[in-house]
Order: sequence, then C-alpha cells, then structure tokens
Amino acid sequence: MSRRPSFSRLGILRRIGMSYDTGLFLVVEGKVADPYFADVLCSSSPVISGAGYEVLLIAQIEAPSGANTGGKQAVEDLFNYCKRAGKLVQVNSAGPRSIAFLLDRDSCDVTGGIKRSPHIVYTVYADTEAHLFIETDQVAMLGVAASLDRASAMSVVATIGDWRKDLANSWRPWIELCYLNEATCAGAWPSLGHSRSLVHKGKAMRTLDSVTYSAALTAIETASPLLPAAFATRKRVVLARIDARYRAGRQVEFLKGKWLPSRLAHAVEGYFHGVAWNPNPWHRSGFEDAVTRCCASHLVTNAPGLSRMRAKLELLV
Repeated sequence: MSRRPSFSRLGILRRIGMSYDTGLFLVVEGKVADPYFADVLCSSSPVISGAGYEVLLIAQIEAPSGANTGGKQAVEDLFNYCKRAGKLVQVNSAGPRSIAFLLDRDSCDVTGGIKRSPHIVYTVYADTEAHLFIETDQVAMLGVAASLDRASAMSVVATIGDWRKDLANSWRPWIELCYLNEATCAGAWPSLGHSRSLVHKGKAMRTLDSVTYSAALTAIETASPLLPAAFATRKRVVLARIDARYRAGRQVEFLKGKWLPSRLAHAVEGYFHGVAWNPNPWHRSGFEDAVTRCCASHLVTNAPGLSRMRAKLELLV
C-alpha cells in the first residue's frame, strides 16, 4: 500500500497511466480488514503478483471537494469517475494498467444496487470480516486466539461444529428484518449496522423476542415510503430470495463480520463450561479483540470465496 497521504483523482489516474511495474491498482473501502484482505487476494495469485499490484485506501484519494473520506459510497463515486473518464484501463509500453474496486457486498445482491463491471469485485460473503471467519483455518486460528494446543483446538472445532451456519439459522428473523428494511428504503432501526440481533435475547442470543420482532416489523412498515401494495410485493420478493439461499445451504452469506467475534467466544466458552480441572482452561481475556486478526492471519487462500474473487481480478491483468 502506498505511503503517500493522498492523491487527487486526476493524480491517481496519471500515476496509474505512467506505471511500469504495477499492472493492477486495487481500491478498498475500509482500513481495518480490507487492506490485508486485498493483499492476500493479490499476493496469492502468480498472475497478479507477476504483473505487480498496489492496494489503495479510498481515503487516500481526494473527493472533488478535497476531502478524504472512506466507505462504499466514496469507492463507487471514484469508480463512476474513472468510468466516465474512460480510465478503468490505461495502456502504456509496459501493457495494460487497470484499476479495480473491492466492495463489501452487504445486502445489495438481494435488495438491489449491485454494479455490474469487471472492475468491481464484491465480497462473496457480506463483508471482508465475514470472509475472515468463514474462510480461515479454524484449528490454527483458535490455537492462537484462545492459546490452545492443537489437540484441544481440534476438539473445540469438532464439538462446536458449524457455529456460523447455526447462527445464520437462529438469527434468520433478524436477517430478514434488516434486508427488508434496506429493500423498502425504510431507514428504520432494524439494520445491519448493529453488532448483534436486536430481536433475540438470552445468554446465547438465540431466543426470538416476539414482542420486539413485531415492533421491528411495524417500524419498517411505518417508515417505508412505499405504498402498502408495493411494500407487500417487495417484501415477498426479498423473503423469497432469502429463502432460496437458505434452502441452498448458503445462509452464512448473510452473516456480518461484526456479529461473529462474540458468537465464536460464546461457542468456545460453552465448550469449556464446567471444566473441573481448570477454571480457566482457555485464554478468554482479550479473545474477542484478537480473534479477527487471528482469523486473518490463517486465511485459506484457496477457499471458494477467495478463489472466486481472485479469478475476477486476474482477468484485469
């Protein structure tokens, strides 16, 4: 990643056009997990590594106002600018020089808003953080994050099973509410921005609170600008799309990364609950803060999601 503090839009396009050792410039929206994730995507590809690549934070590239901002909208605005300028690919004596954009899919594949372009690569799961938890070597990751020997980590993984799919099944009502909120432009409080489900309760957060659920649905119906008939149609379409993915066994694609550290901690805690020989059999302190980085450091580079995204980037060089 470039150490320069910022570029103008025109400046970054000139830099790309004059580059002789970099065939792919990849712009990411966030600074927490995205730069490392993007680097893994590129460095694990002989094609991209051979052409040369550079990862750029969107906050490094000034908006027309001169501000340096992050986020998906800023990335989409830059993509639109490059497309209008005809600069998504530039060619010099070293060959084609491409710019690409890595975006969190979030809910847009179900609710609308996907941009169709070879230069935009969406995460297969909801966001990059979700990829870290879903496409990691769980045994190696838990060994580091929870300070476990390999045999213990293997036992934990075997016992807790596919805790991510279990969570997606348990939180399906919350997921449906969040997607419905997005699809109907309601802007109500049930949203993917929360760190947990707000309609489930209990220590395990698996018990649906029917009163809160009803209140959430009412809030969405009330806030949506759609007329009742249009709202009902949109609701039916969105729920059918979600149901199709659940029936296909792909429900983990709905999980937001920010939901997962605490849920994994709860699963591991359940495994060790009641251990008589040691009241502190695993390193619980700081687990939730460290586990995301531990997942990142043990990404499985040939996992299906990463492979799919990498293949799309390889077509640009």
